Amino acid sequence: MWSEDHFTTSKDGQIWYLSFDNDTGCGFQTKQRYRFGWFSMKLKLVGGDSAGVVTAYYMCSEKGAGPERDELDFEFLGNRTGEPYLIQTYIYTNGTGNHEMRHQLWTKLAHGLLSGKYSTLVSQNDENANVASSTVTDF
Repeated sequence: MWSEDHFTTSKDGQIWYLSFDNDTGCGFQTKQRYRFGWFSMKLKLVGGDSAGVVTAYYMCSEKGAGPERDELDFEFLGNRTGEPYLIQTYIYTNGTGNHEMRHQLWTKLAHGLLSGKYSTLVSQNDENANVASSTVTDF
């Protein structure tokens, strides 16, 4: 656990809340390894002029994996007022990167805010890892 004071849970422990401030963010590492799974989260992006701000969530193989790590990133790149956000995805497998893509959102967001639920399903067979994401936005 990183920045434990930025981490809370629901009463039943099923929902985790991670927050950040001007100085730090928050993160956690599971005690067990997973070959596949599903998770979702709700993000709220900075409104107005957010150039230079990156709101992100990512999954990474175990801490200390070094250059052989696997990583899956979703980054929401800040913008100047009135310009659309960019969503950047990045996949790093067995220590190899160069799997980066930028996606321009299909609509300008009301007041520069994105409020939605992001779901990611990661599955693995003998040769391939598959990632499926969906976005549901509320406007």
